[in-house]
Amino acid sequence: MNAQILRLAMPAEDHQAAQSLTSLLDLRNSDCITCALEDSTPPANPVAARSREILKEALQIFHQLEDGTPLVRVATTAKEVHALGIGQLLSNGHRKGLIDADLSPANILNQVFNAETMRIQDRPISRYRFIIHLKALGIVAQRQNERQLKPAGTTPCMKALAALIFENTQIPMDQIASESRKKEIVIARFKLIWLMRSVCGHSLTMIGQNLGNRDHTTILNSINKVKNECASDAGYSRSIHILCEKADTIGILQNRNLLMRASKHLH
Repeated sequence: MNAQILRLAMPAEDHQAAQSLTSLLDLRNSDCITCALEDSTPPANPVAARSREILKEALQIFHQLEDGTPLVRVATTAKEVHALGIGQLLSNGHRKGLIDADLSPANILNQVFNAETMRIQDRPISRYRFIIHLKALGIVAQRQNERQLKPAGTTPCMKALAALIFENTQIPMDQIASESRKKEIVIARFKLIWLMRSVCGHSLTMIGQNLGNRDHTTILNSINKVKNECASDAGYSRSIHILCEKADTIGILQNRNLLMRASKHLH
């Protein structure tokens, strides 16, 4: 893993942390890793403090799921939505063998917290950013499909994605799926394609089918254009990462709402 790859994996404002995070990779199996989650001293940064609490709860959720606690029960007692999402993801990743088996969940969470505190913190850790760290640290393969890594049912549905894009661009789904080449519609289309690929892990063919039966090469070209724009425009990169975080959070919330409704029928 090198600094160039790390810069591509991070939001634009995090590029300055790439060099420090690169050096952190050498500590993966070292005793030098600080057990930050077990430190009783609260971080000076309140955002970092909240991130630590989210990761601590995620570890508890992981152990609950591994001990056989029903997911419905776990979902109803979880305090933080991203703790639920991260805890589920860890459990799913270990069960499927997608996460480095040589590292304990506590070790993984400590490494992620250390990496997270190297970035400019304006919002607490999210599941979306947690996955970025897992890949940057080599705990999960760079090319690992998001759909396999995330537990079933925790990615946002197409209707929710379309609503998010409309909120962001004021362009409705029927125009996005049309043949229009108007600049504002193309921009909205690119954003939706990026979300479907990077947040939901949909195949190029499936994305094309949902957007007016477009060819998979057209979809790939759109993805590459967003990637290139992110690499050259820090503001655009930041906006795309924030949009992805929102979309991923919607997926977790949708799943949790389903589980909460299911829990009512059990009583």
